[in-house]
Amino acid sequence: MFSRPPGGVVGHYVTESAASIGAEAAAVSVTAERGAKLLRLGAAELGASVEDAEGRYDVTLESVGGTRLPVALARPALCGRLVWFGQASREPVTSTSSPAPFRPTSRIWTTPQRK
Repeated sequence: MFSRPPGGVVGHYVTESAASIGAEAAAVSVTAERGAKLLRLGAAELGASVEDAEGRYDVTLESVGGTRLPVALARPALCGRLVWFGQASREPVTSTSSPAPFRPTSRIWTTPQRK
């Protein structure tokens, strides 16, 4: 699994959850302090940028968007999944072409609202 939420709350939660079920989590953090925490939480691989990630991943989580989304689109393995759940960069997505075999799907789960 590859997690691109920078070492904030979501990245910590995803990394710790993945490690707890035996998944190998790769993470990105732009600061050494946050990176060290991700490693303590169970990240098997840590990079300073998405480009540092090697290989393909069964699940890729992306919350930065902008110019980073096309890079993340190249990370899912064949039949892997990319979960794009944010646009923290507030930059427009510059390209949606993907060098990887990628079939976009859209599934949204909602919880019924209580009255």
